[in-house]
Amino acid sequence: MYLVFKLFRGFVRALISAAEPWQIALAAALGTLLGFMPIWLGGPNPLALIVLLLAIVLNCHLGTVFLFWGVMKLLALAVGPLALVLGNALDGVAQTASGIGLLHGSGWSHTGWLGLALLGLVLAPVAAFAMARVTVLFRVKLRDRLLENKRLALAGKVGGNPLLVRCACWFFDL
Repeated sequence: MYLVFKLFRGFVRALISAAEPWQIALAAALGTLLGFMPIWLGGPNPLALIVLLLAIVLNCHLGTVFLFWGVMKLLALAVGPLALVLGNALDGVAQTASGIGLLHGSGWSHTGWLGLALLGLVLAPVAAFAMARVTVLFRVKLRDRLLENKRLALAGKVGGNPLLVRCACWFFDL
């Protein structure tokens, strides 16, 4: 339960941060790609290292990268059998990838890792678009209300239970 609380709090912090929506969307896409790639296969995965380097070098929200990396790694474990079926269907691609050093080192010659990588490539734009929309909607519709509630709580003008409002402001890092 504490892990879910920390994940949700990190998600809300990303929405409230000063990062632009495109930075959060790019971070969600890179985190999704990292989540569906193996990091270590008898050595470092070159494609995963390239994506991680891009996440560090590009101007994106690193907290969102790590958040999506962890969540998508759990999702990758859950959809493993589906990825294996997808990879087996694309056996020719896996055989071609075994002859290319970069793709072979990244695990694309293994049908299970190939299926996961393709699922990650499909889900990365979906996650980026969803995070961009959620960020814009949150900032337009909800952030101003939360900031107003914080101002009221600080002034002591909130009726009801100001302790709950202060806890909510602490939770949303306002």
